[in-house]
Amino acid sequence: MAVIADKQWWKSKTVWTSVVAGVVGVLQAAGVVEAVPEVVWTLLAAFGLYGVRDAVGKA
Repeated sequence: MAVIADKQWWKSKTVWTSVVAGVVGVLQAAGVVEAVPEVVWTLLAAFGLYGVRDAVGKA
């Protein structure tokens, strides 16, 4: 990935958070998971923001 020049993409907390959120969203849309509690989405958003903030703090 051209955006992440200083480390491998699989070491990014933000990338993994977005992957997990995408998988949960697809599973919910496909009907595999009945309903995802709102707290799950809130935690995923918090982890994503933490990952971005951590990356900005290190830059």
